[in-house]
Amino acid sequence: MLVQIICHSREFVEVSRMHEYYEDFAGFGNLNSFGGRKYKNQPINKRPVVFIHGNSDGALAGHGGDWNSGWSKSISYFMSHGGYTTAELYAITYGVRDITKSLENKLTCGTATRLRRFVDAVLEYTGAEEIDIIAHSMGVTYARIIIQGNMRILHRCQLGAPLKSKINKFIAIAGANFGMCICADSEGETINDTKRVPACSKEFGFWVGPSCPNYSDVSLCSENILPCEDNSGDILAKLNYSRDDAKYIASFWSTNDTIIGPNNMAYGWRTSIVEGTKKEMKYDGLTHYTLKTDTVSDQLKILQLELEFCAKLED
Repeated sequence: MLVQIICHSREFVEVSRMHEYYEDFAGFGNLNSFGGRKYKNQPINKRPVVFIHGNSDGALAGHGGDWNSGWSKSISYFMSHGGYTTAELYAITYGVRDITKSLENKLTCGTATRLRRFVDAVLEYTGAEEIDIIAHSMGVTYARIIIQGNMRILHRCQLGAPLKSKINKFIAIAGANFGMCICADSEGETINDTKRVPACSKEFGFWVGPSCPNYSDVSLCSENILPCEDNSGDILAKLNYSRDDAKYIASFWSTNDTIIGPNNMAYGWRTSIVEGTKKEMKYDGLTHYTLKTDTVSDQLKILQLELEFCAKLED
C-alpha cells in the first residue's frame, strides 16, 4: 500500500517548512502526500518526478471511484517497472477531495503558491538540477502556472522566476488548455448557459469564449472545423503565449473524454494539447480518469527517453 510522505524523510518536511508548506503537509493525512527518502543519505539516481492531480482528486487513491484515483498506479508502476524509489517520486494534495464541489473550484493564487513551494522543496531536498512533471486535468493548468512563474493576471501572484530551465519532461494528461465547451457562452461563468460556476470563470476558469465567425453559435464549440482565434479565458490565453514550458512536452488526450468534451475540441483547437508539444498521444475508449490510470506504461516510456533520441518517438 502506498502511504504518505515517508516517515524517515523529516529532512524533506523541514525543507518544506522553510517554503511555508508545512501546515498543508500536517493536515492532509495518509492518502494525500507521497515521497521522500526511506533512510538518511539514500541516493537519488533518477530525475525526480512531481505529480500534480486534477480537480477534486488527490496524491494517492482514495474512496469514491475513478475521479479519486490519485497517482497510485503511476507510482507503483514506476517503482516496479522503472526502478524508481520513494526518494524520486513526489505528490501532494492541493484541494478538497469532493467531486460534488468540483464546479466550485477555479484557479487561485493560493493553490498555485502552495504547489510552487512544493516543487521548490523537491528541487532543494533532492538537489536535482531538473525534474519531470506529470499532471492531469486542472493539474495541467496549475503545472503551467507554476512553471511560468510570477503571474500578474492571477491576482498578481508572486510565484518566483520561471522554472522552465528546470523541467525536463512535462506530461500533460487531459488538460483544458483552450477551455472546455461545457463553459461556452457569451458571458462566462455559466455551464451550458444555465448556472454560474467558478470553474467556468472568464478570468480564472475554463471559459472557452463566445462564438466566432467560424461557429454560428456556441453549440458548435466541439465541432472539428476551422479554429477561431484563441479567445479563451484570461489566464488560459496568458499561458498559451508560452511554447517552452519544458524541454520536452507530451500531451495525452482521449476521444472518449466526456469531461473535456466531444472530439477534444474547443472552437477548433485540440484543447488538451499544450503549446509546444513534441508528442501527441491519442487514445480511444479511455475516460477522463482512466486516461491517467491506464497509460502508466506510456508515461514511463516518455520519462525514460533521452532528449537526443526524442525525435524517434515523434516519427
